[in-house]
Amino acid sequence: WDAARQFAIMSATGGTGIPGMGGAPQVATPNIDPSVRIKYAELAGIARLHVADVMGIDVPEIEPDVATPEQWAAQTLEAYRPLFTDMATSLGPTDDGDAGSDPMMQMMAGLSKMMAPAMLGMAVGSMVGNLARRAFGVYDLPIPRATPSLVLVPPTIDAFAEEWEISLDEMRLWVLAHELAGLTLFSIDHIAEHLRSLVQRHVGAF
Repeated sequence: WDAARQFAIMSATGGTGIPGMGGAPQVATPNIDPSVRIKYAELAGIARLHVADVMGIDVPEIEPDVATPEQWAAQTLEAYRPLFTDMATSLGPTDDGDAGSDPMMQMMAGLSKMMAPAMLGMAVGSMVGNLARRAFGVYDLPIPRATPSLVLVPPTIDAFAEEWEISLDEMRLWVLAHELAGLTLFSIDHIAEHLRSLVQRHVGAF
């Protein structure tokens, strides 16, 4: 799990060096300015009215939070830890019966068993870290989290708006509407539980 966290942060910052092993230095994203958090809170009221009107149901009164890509990566790793644990269990080695009495085969089987968790941690961490560099919020991935949240990634949102020459307020309002729609949908227990069970069955069947 430590390997997953390290590689997630490394990928989220765009670093090319493995933490603690040299390579290119990681450049952390500056903390989010408090004024940006306040702006999102103001726009959330407008977006909430639109989402409630379109969906025809109450939208949870959760204040939007903001995060850097690194923070998003760490939160996402923790939120999906049960899913990654199920996947690791399904992918884990069975017994060493196939190794027989050959000492070399037994050694290789033991080495594989030792390395597998670290390799999986590296893969999971790199995947989440790369997602963190592109995600606007929590519900870019349609996977329910145990605790409902509304977390936005302003540096990524702002960069996208600038690249595509979109008004920043319009971009922020669109992201808020998208995230509030996801939050509202997954606040309906039977929908969240059904989708969560489908994902758990999928990752547990490798």
